[in-house]
Amino acid sequence: MLRSLNDLATLDFVLHISAGPVAPCRSTVLTFTHLLHSRYRSKSGLASYINDLVHVSVVTDYAKPIVDEVMAVYWVADDFTGVVVVPPGASLRLTVVKLGEEVVGKGKILGIVRGMNGKFDSIEQLTVGENFSPGMSKGFSIASIAIINCVGCELD
Repeated sequence: MLRSLNDLATLDFVLHISAGPVAPCRSTVLTFTHLLHSRYRSKSGLASYINDLVHVSVVTDYAKPIVDEVMAVYWVADDFTGVVVVPPGASLRLTVVKLGEEVVGKGKILGIVRGMNGKFDSIEQLTVGENFSPGMSKGFSIASIAIINCVGCELD
């Protein structure tokens, strides 16, 4: 399954894709065992990927027979700068936030999360955004992925 998912990187509209196991998670709510991290040229590129026959075949033939649960969070990283590909040896830290509907100031929360990039030297890349796929996100409305250079750093 992982090899087939990673092979989807050859599709034209995919900038980056990597799939692999998740390190132990602190959450008792999220019990996912694997993560697929991908980047696309545009929102329409993501739509093309989702509907692409090769992608659909991989999901149908390799993922669905063995995957119990899927959560997807999609956002536009309009403030992203840097290298698109994750550097070898780096780790990804996914953070998802579930805000109540009554929460005002979602933009302020996004700004605070984006500000983490300058606070830690080990963060090489940080993408943050508001989810635009509520049907697959299990209610999580904000997500971020920090790419962390683990060379010489200690992990807890």
